Amino acid sequence: MSGNDDLSTLILDSDEDDEENRQTSNDDELNAGIGFGGSTCHRFIALILMSLIAAAPIFCSPGPLQNYFMKDLDLSTTQYVWLSSINIWPNVVICFLGGFLIDRVFGVRFGTILYSFIMMVGQLIVSIGVMLGAFRMILLGRFILGIGEGSIAVACPLFGYIIDKTGKNIYWMLISILALITAHSLFAFTYVNPLICMILMGLAILMLSFNVTPLIALVVPAYQLGTAFGFVGSAVSLILSVNSMFIGTIVDCGGYFTLEIFCICWSGVALTGTVVFWIYDAIKNGILNMTPHERELRLAVKLADNSSLTI
Repeated sequence: MSGNDDLSTLILDSDEDDEENRQTSNDDELNAGIGFGGSTCHRFIALILMSLIAAAPIFCSPGPLQNYFMKDLDLSTTQYVWLSSINIWPNVVICFLGGFLIDRVFGVRFGTILYSFIMMVGQLIVSIGVMLGAFRMILLGRFILGIGEGSIAVACPLFGYIIDKTGKNIYWMLISILALITAHSLFAFTYVNPLICMILMGLAILMLSFNVTPLIALVVPAYQLGTAFGFVGSAVSLILSVNSMFIGTIVDCGGYFTLEIFCICWSGVALTGTVVFWIYDAIKNGILNMTPHERELRLAVKLADNSSLTI
C-alpha cells in the first residue's frame, strides 16, 4: 500500500509540474510579446502586425459592393444577407476549436500563420467566383474565409489604452449599449445624417467588444485564454448567425424601419443583462468593475493571505 501511495504521489506531482510548466510557457510567450521580444518597440510592432491581420476580413467584406452584387447576380436582400453573413456560421464551432488548437496544439505563431493562410484561400475562391458569376462558389469562399477569420482576434490600441487606465469595465459596457440604442433610434426616428449614426454605432460596438475582452482575461488563466475566447466567439457567432437568418426577411417584408426596431429591442435585452451582471458583481464584491489600482490592492491582499496560510 505504501508503494502504491508513493507511486500515486509521484504521478500527481508529475502532472502538477507538467501543468505548471505549460502555464509558465504560455505566460512567458504572452509576456514576451508573443515571440517579438520584450521591448516596447517590439511589442508595438507586434500589435501593428496583428492589427493588420485582424483588419484583413474587413477588407474582404462585400458590404461596400452590395449594390453591385445584388444587381449583377440578381440577388434578393435575403440572398445578399446570406452572402455577407455565411462567414459567421463556421465560427460557431471554429472559434472554440481554433482557440483550443492554439492553446494546446499549434501555438500562437503557427496558428496565426495557418488561419491567415485559410483566410487567403477563402478570399481567392470568392474572387474566382465573382469573375465566373458563380454565387455558390462565392458562398463557399466566404465560408472558408470564416474558418480562418473566426480564430483571429486583436484589441484596438486607443480603446484598450483607455480601458486599461480607467477600469470600470461594466460602466463602459453600459455606456456602449446606450450609445448603440441611441444610434439605432436616430436611424429609426430622425433624419440625422446616416454617417453620424454609423460613426456612433461603430464606436459603440468597438467599445463594447474591447470591454468584454479584459473581463474574460480577469477570470480565466492565461494558458486557457485561447479556449475561453474561442468559446465566447462561438457563442457570439451562433447569435449572429441566427439573427442573420431573420434580417434579410425582415427587410424584405417590413423594411428598414422594422429592422431598426428589431435592433433596438435586442439592444434593450443586452442593456438589461448588463445591469443584472453589474448588480451580481457588486453583491459578490467582484473585481470586474474595479479600477486597476483597486484590482492591484485586491491581488496584494490575496497574496498576503495565501502567504500567511502557507507559513
